[in-house]
Amino acid sequence: MNRKIFRISLMVISSIIAISCEKKNVPTYQEFGIKDSAVFVEKLGLDSIYLTYAQMKIDQGLCCIADYDGKNHFHMYSFPDFNYLYSFGKKGKSNDEIITLLNFTFRDNKVRALCGGSRKIVEYDLKTGRNSVVKMDKDVMILSMCNIDNDNYISTALYGEQRINIISEEGKITKQLVDLPQKEERISKENSHWIGPIDVSPDGKYAVSPMRYGEIIDIINLEDFNHVRAIGPLGPPKYIHKRRGGAIYHLEKNNCFEAMNLQSRIYLYFNGQDITTPEMKENCICVYDYNGSPICKHYIGEIEPSSIHIDEENGYLYCIVPEDDNMIYKYKIEIL
Repeated sequence: MNRKIFRISLMVISSIIAISCEKKNVPTYQEFGIKDSAVFVEKLGLDSIYLTYAQMKIDQGLCCIADYDGKNHFHMYSFPDFNYLYSFGKKGKSNDEIITLLNFTFRDNKVRALCGGSRKIVEYDLKTGRNSVVKMDKDVMILSMCNIDNDNYISTALYGEQRINIISEEGKITKQLVDLPQKEERISKENSHWIGPIDVSPDGKYAVSPMRYGEIIDIINLEDFNHVRAIGPLGPPKYIHKRRGGAIYHLEKNNCFEAMNLQSRIYLYFNGQDITTPEMKENCICVYDYNGSPICKHYIGEIEPSSIHIDEENGYLYCIVPEDDNMIYKYKIEIL
């Protein structure tokens, strides 16, 4: 009798665990209460240089634009008039130079750049003109990062069972966060489904990492490293298998979040394109609070920005549109 009770109890516990695991990726929201169209104001040109797939970061009246294919990786402009000031970050193989730029941050007159291939972060101090380098251990494989403070970084992980790493100034992983699903289908050892950008809120309290595939946003409290996960109607990423001849092709089902900007709210460029229903592409800026609750959507027409910035004080949205003669699109939006 005791053995039978034990088996029943074990089955109940297992069921509860299974249900709780399943619920981890159940949508936490379905709809945004407010939807509107951003009002186009003007297009602004960027003089002096030609940029390809540009990314921008704005801090203290300056705009740092990264060009992933240029001779110099970074170009500084005044903000909000976008007058060219100077370029820096020479492409090269020296210790404090970068061959392949993966990601960068800009705050407090410092640019920190993640270099692909050589596993290093180069820090450019714009006040002193000095450069320094953080070399990462061989087990640190990342595609995006942001500094938490002067001594630590937070990054998304390309390998492993956790999605987020904390990395010290010595380039070592000191903490791993946000477990990945154990039974998730993978076509390689990489966490290719669960990659995405990562950034830290202006007040330093939160790190936010949306996923490029799947409508999921992870929000980490940097004081206690607890996190919440906001999940939209498209849910987690999924593979679709296509057969052509004797080969099987693996495609991501949905392509949701791209550019991100953190202010008092979370602003994400939401592509929302699902290859099974391409007509459902949304093209808007989704706004969330730091609890992961949806606030509103601002629709931006047909453009597909590579980078965005929100000026909350004046109610403007700036978008960089690749391969456009006048790359900066300026919109008026309501700040809620």
